[in-house]
Amino acid sequence: MPDQRRLLALLLLLVALFATVFVYWNGLYGPFLFDDFANLPLLGEFGRLESGERIVRYLTGGTADPLGRPVALATFLLDANTWPAEPFAFKRSNLLLHLFNGVLLYLLLARLGAVLHQGRESARLAAALAAAAWLLHPLFVSTTLYIIQREAMLTATFVLCGLLGYVAGRARFASGQIGSGTLLLAASLVLGTGLAMLCKANGVLLPLLALVLEKTVLAVTLQPSPEAARRLRILLWLLVYLPAAGLIAALLFAIPEYAQTAEAYRSWTLGERVLTQPRMLLLYLRLLFLPRAYSPGLFNDDIALSTGLFTPWSTFFALLAVVTLPIAAFLVRRRWPRLSAAILFFFAGHLLESTVVPLEMYFEHRNYLPAVLLFWPLAALAALPGERAFVRTALALGVLVGLGLMTRLHANLWSDGWRQAAVWAQQMPNSPRAQANAAQFEIHLGRAEQAERRIRTALQRFPAEPQLALNLIAARCVLGTLDDADIEVAARSIREADRPGELLNRWIDDYLEGRAVCSRFSLDQVARLIMAAEENPRLSPNDDQRQTLMSLNGRFALLSGNAARARAAFDRALDFRPAPGTALRQSALLASRGFACEALRHLDRFELLRDQVRPARFGMPMLHEYVLHRQNYWPGEFTHLRGNILDDLRTAGVDPVQCKPSPPGDAVP
Repeated sequence: MPDQRRLLALLLLLVALFATVFVYWNGLYGPFLFDDFANLPLLGEFGRLESGERIVRYLTGGTADPLGRPVALATFLLDANTWPAEPFAFKRSNLLLHLFNGVLLYLLLARLGAVLHQGRESARLAAALAAAAWLLHPLFVSTTLYIIQREAMLTATFVLCGLLGYVAGRARFASGQIGSGTLLLAASLVLGTGLAMLCKANGVLLPLLALVLEKTVLAVTLQPSPEAARRLRILLWLLVYLPAAGLIAALLFAIPEYAQTAEAYRSWTLGERVLTQPRMLLLYLRLLFLPRAYSPGLFNDDIALSTGLFTPWSTFFALLAVVTLPIAAFLVRRRWPRLSAAILFFFAGHLLESTVVPLEMYFEHRNYLPAVLLFWPLAALAALPGERAFVRTALALGVLVGLGLMTRLHANLWSDGWRQAAVWAQQMPNSPRAQANAAQFEIHLGRAEQAERRIRTALQRFPAEPQLALNLIAARCVLGTLDDADIEVAARSIREADRPGELLNRWIDDYLEGRAVCSRFSLDQVARLIMAAEENPRLSPNDDQRQTLMSLNGRFALLSGNAARARAAFDRALDFRPAPGTALRQSALLASRGFACEALRHLDRFELLRDQVRPARFGMPMLHEYVLHRQNYWPGEFTHLRGNILDDLRTAGVDPVQCKPSPPGDAVP
């Protein structure tokens, strides 16, 4: 019988891995989405990544975290070394990583089960059931098939590896192998935390997660000798207690800075976020234990904020639940160590992204790591030998089949961008992002009338949403019915929006550079939209959005053929925040429109401002700046662009001497 249960556990894990491939496979053919376009183009920023210098520039070019996530960036090189690229290879790698994480989870749970003296065979069966449930759960489709979330998946990989090493090190301490136990425990925590943080910042949670296991599962049985216990206490203080306390202290001390960030960049306050997150945590738990085929997806702007303890009323009860659940779990840690570990691990795993850090309110991928232990207590019950063991196991297998079917449906949805957009828009009628996304697909598919109806309905509820108003212009352009009233609707939404500059910048770039053609959309109307953004009262004098709008004015002047005005606008943007990349992009734009002399003058202006370039912020940006300096990158780029411009002048028969730098302020304002 024990051999049969062991074989059943291994067979179940193998079947779960193949089933995961099957249910996810269609989703591998889906498109890039949203943040993929914000992050993956770094693959092509320095040209095809075929040399060591370019690869180093790429690996140090990440800006998502202070550490830049270079390990995660390195894995994208397995799929492409330039941009644009095809999404299939990226998604396939994500799926393989998901499978690998499932195996790691099985190994961790099997070892923890053995520690609890459940019996090796029952522990393996419980581990296989829990790992299979996690692998096949539909909530993680939006992590596995959303390419950029490989960063979250890799963080889980190194955290699981670190926990595996930690548990193995603790077992050696319990058996008296102090030297090897010390080495294994220290290496697992230090290397695991370091590598996890180089994938995503929440890798810093590894010591806290190890503490959860230490105070629940491991403390129940792995009792070392007095001598080993003294050494272990020192290690735990150095590698677990102090780092965990330091993380919590850092979050508390950063609250004033986070509050300012929320005020400047979010539509809610930090207090509202803290009050809302307990509701989000309970929503995550509901979706984990009562899953559905189609989850809310990537949009989260329809969430009702908690503005007080009883506004909405569920806020107080959610807050009460997220306070009492961890306390209760800690109190029962010796009687029910698995349940205690699962609950505490879940809440500890959300400490960074679901508390005071001013991130978006809700994202499903935040559960990828915190949920790894959640199904273990139920799996352990199902795997217990004795009376009705067959019935319990059969019931657990039935649950796995249900999870797989839902994941199959969800992954199929991710294979079709239009159907995905339509389902999300139907599920979230109060999400401006979801409605705008669906409207864009409708316009692209020749359903502009349907898109217009959708947008007008949404604008009645959300008049200050430029993404809706700008798509209304696009739909009306396609229909040939655009008029001044539509422009006024868009101008009003831009004037009242929180931060319209970047959105308007991207939209005008896409719209006026040939991706959509509309003869009714005049340059005067473009100017009205830009002016509306400049009149937005939410822009402060030092807001980075002002530089964006200055640059936008420059591109508008280029469309009008006014080189002097274009350079004046670009000069103002460069004066606002001098940066070599900004100067190169703007000069290249001037040159591409045939204004070679203005391009040279703009390059010369940057030389006057070079000493005012702000140093890079601490972390990976500083290292990236050092790499560029060591490689003489910026001087080479300036020399290359200047040489191309001079070649164009000579080809046109123009003497470069005629492009003498003009005095400051000579350009038309």
